[in-house]
Amino acid sequence: MSTKPKKNKKKRKPPERGEKKKKKVEKEKQKRKAKFKLSIPQLKKYGLENASREEIREVEKIREWAVKIHTVGKESNICIDGENMAFSTRKNYETKTIKVLTDIHLKTKKNIFAITQEDISNHIYETYSNNYTASAYIAALGYTQTVINRDETLFRVKPSLLIRNADDSAWTVKEDHQDRDWIRRAKDSTTKKATFEEIQKVKEEVMKSRYSQSHKEQLLKMIDLCAALGLRVSEAISMTYGDILEKGKSLHTQGKGGHHRHNSYSLPNHDDQARQILQDLYNSPDNTNPNKKIFEFRTEVKRDKDGNYIKGGEIMSDQAVQERIGRMIRTCADRAGVNDADKTFSMHSLRKYYAQSRVDYYKKFTLDELKQEVNEKLAENKRLRKEEKERVRKEKLAGKTKAQINERKYPNLEKKLETLRDRINWVEKPSKKNPEGIRRTKDWRDPQEKELIFFLVSLSIGHQRVESAPLHSNVYRSLC
Repeated sequence: MSTKPKKNKKKRKPPERGEKKKKKVEKEKQKRKAKFKLSIPQLKKYGLENASREEIREVEKIREWAVKIHTVGKESNICIDGENMAFSTRKNYETKTIKVLTDIHLKTKKNIFAITQEDISNHIYETYSNNYTASAYIAALGYTQTVINRDETLFRVKPSLLIRNADDSAWTVKEDHQDRDWIRRAKDSTTKKATFEEIQKVKEEVMKSRYSQSHKEQLLKMIDLCAALGLRVSEAISMTYGDILEKGKSLHTQGKGGHHRHNSYSLPNHDDQARQILQDLYNSPDNTNPNKKIFEFRTEVKRDKDGNYIKGGEIMSDQAVQERIGRMIRTCADRAGVNDADKTFSMHSLRKYYAQSRVDYYKKFTLDELKQEVNEKLAENKRLRKEEKERVRKEKLAGKTKAQINERKYPNLEKKLETLRDRINWVEKPSKKNPEGIRRTKDWRDPQEKELIFFLVSLSIGHQRVESAPLHSNVYRSLC
């Protein structure tokens, strides 16, 4: 019996030790380089198309410093006030820092060590008349200065870009620029609050658009989901079938800054649509794996004239999906004519729509009913935190790793309510520096209807910082 000779298969050469790591490091290096290198459109934007190579290099140097600072902040996990920072927040801060330092360098020709606090303060005061925008740049540069102050590897002589306020509690501008109210307020926001009619108009434009059918279907589903559940777009994109709890009556969300929350959609009539959407997803034939994402965007498939596959069809990253959705919504909102002169429709408009509907619902409650609702939320939160603590303890004893356990760190709502009480009654609480503190009220008082509605809506939409009471109370006034 004859046997065919075996073909000698060429053995693939194994990668050299450390080669993969080298490639990864090189890839990251190229990504960082792309952030500070000036492209041709950027050269035109900054009026540098006829500049010498030395002048361009000086601009790129200051941009490179900004990228280095934020890379160190990310790698060393430097955060503000001990809170986690979302990827989108870090990226936003980096972009704003690069922009401000570039603009100031082009104006003054100073490098990062020569730029003063006064230069930054003057630039913010003169360039950004909208307080909402200006305070966002102050926050970004404040984080940049925090990284500079905490890190010991980048600088021998540390640049000083921003000023702390009198009680050293926040970053601010110089004193003679404090005639403006720098608190971010709802009226200064450039994102409009959507109405039901506007949402329907945008959906109609999405259906008529020439985007791929798959992307259109998923965007329409996401619009309904965000409007009914009050999710951030990043939360919707990362949502899995395993996040739907109690057969569609509640939802687990890991939101901005890694914070977890448990939303029960149990309000009579008001939450009917939310429960229906969650139940439909829970009973969907696609629900085959708790770790499977609900939204899966893929790049568009390209084929040649004969229909043969060329490229495309890869799963898009969360960041790429968010950017894609943003572009689609902006285009369709513009075509639908729902944008105002100073406010534009975006996915965030759906959260404002949800918050408005929540306020309208709670406005019908008496003070006692609001207190009862808050107490129910506190009791549920206490139960969830206790159950999660017990689950983590058992899984640690079973020898599971931190990644396998994936602890859900629910916020302590009792502490948040206590913080709200403090904000109502104190301008500044007693401390070593000021033992008597500064009172806001003559006599101690508990939260009333307005504050309790603000508190409940904040919990529903996942606002974590109750300390931002001035902002949220203005949001409340604008919603009412």
